[in-house]
Amino acid sequence: MLSSKEKIIVALSGGVDSAVSALKLSRMGFNIIGVTFKLWEFQLSPHNRRDNLCCSSEGILAAQELCRKLNCEHIIYDVSEQFFQQVVKDFLSEYKLGRTPNPCIICNPQIKWSHLIKLADKLGANYVATGHYARTFRTYRQSFNLVRGADREKDQSYFLYRLSQQQLARTKFPVGNMLKSQVQNIAKSLDL
Repeated sequence: MLSSKEKIIVALSGGVDSAVSALKLSRMGFNIIGVTFKLWEFQLSPHNRRDNLCCSSEGILAAQELCRKLNCEHIIYDVSEQFFQQVVKDFLSEYKLGRTPNPCIICNPQIKWSHLIKLADKLGANYVATGHYARTFRTYRQSFNLVRGADREKDQSYFLYRLSQQQLARTKFPVGNMLKSQVQNIAKSLDL
């Protein structure tokens, strides 16, 4: 399954954006390693457990199926304890103060990218990728700027503004230059 192609860790939520990102990178010749984060699970009763919408059990199954189709490795990465300590507690604290926190701006740099890059280092991958509608470009001073995705209606750069230069330097956004309708058409045509 592993080859001499350059490895890239792709965060897979189970949705079409991350699926098309993985497909594009695979077609570009990268050796894909799919990673799905298990972030949250809560218990409604002793016999009734529910996942959160982001990275749910259904999402994990969809990501596994995609990796099977792409003939690549898939890893389920349980970061639920870190997510609770760093994101949920902060959210509750801010909410109690009458603020409206956005958990994604904490989760992305501190949980997702932190773990993606650690995993990339462990597995010998130079890059990580996600299905976010955002783009980066390298400035003449060799720093990285995060900019809006091409689809202004689906832009997600505001979720990512806290990513560090080191994180941006190692990140690819394969659907950042695409419109959501283009991504959906690719996904439909290939039954992703």
